[in-house]
Amino acid sequence: NLRTEGVEYAWISSHPDCSDRCAKWQGKLMNISKDAHSEMSGFRMKEKIDGNTVYCLQEIMDQTDKYGYHNNIISGFNCRHHLIKYIPNSLPPKEYSAIDIKKYRNINAKIKEQERNIRLVKTKAKLYNGIDNKLSKELDSKAKLMTAKYKAYCERNGFQWEQYRINV
Repeated sequence: NLRTEGVEYAWISSHPDCSDRCAKWQGKLMNISKDAHSEMSGFRMKEKIDGNTVYCLQEIMDQTDKYGYHNNIISGFNCRHHLIKYIPNSLPPKEYSAIDIKKYRNINAKIKEQERNIRLVKTKAKLYNGIDNKLSKELDSKAKLMTAKYKAYCERNGFQWEQYRINV
């Protein structure tokens, strides 16, 4: 949308639990024009804006992983980054320390583990329904308890829990 509005530069948003593939790009200033080409190594443009190095977003997104996918910032699998229109003299998005990144990645990993375990218990409860109704109800109760703990953990750590991630 920014391209169609004629915007040429944008910041990459940042968040502390981003993937390794995105970490190096978050908070960076990008030339988002489809016609842009980097003139230096590392997808860098020669120009600097307000003292910030400018990178070529299109060339970064055109890179492929070992499987042939364009799995990079903005367009990669499960990437939650977005572009923020550059305004002259604006500051880049927050930069996170290695300690914060590690902390939030661990929290995110724990959340994903809880979601997998909840789905597993819910699946077993459904499988036993009609075969062993007592066990099915016990598993259903266990899943509800696990879900309550999952919600509390997310809330305690500032993450939004997602119903669709625990649906079976």
